[in-house]
Amino acid sequence: MEGNRGLVGSRSTVREAFKRLLLPYQVDLCWLAAVDNPSLCAHIGRVGPVLYEQAAAPGANGEMK
Repeated sequence: MEGNRGLVGSRSTVREAFKRLLLPYQVDLCWLAAVDNPSLCAHIGRVGPVLYEQAAAPGANGEMK
């Protein structure tokens, strides 16, 4: 998982939400910033699918709109 931990919620909350979906897949959640293996980070960047991406709020990058 990437993003602001305070906005995303806890990993356990997200994990429980996936469990309730009863998907036929296994999901391994971790904070990408906590992965200390550069090869694994590169692999995730190449083949890891984005399951959800929240659009930035207008002006979130410091621009006035």
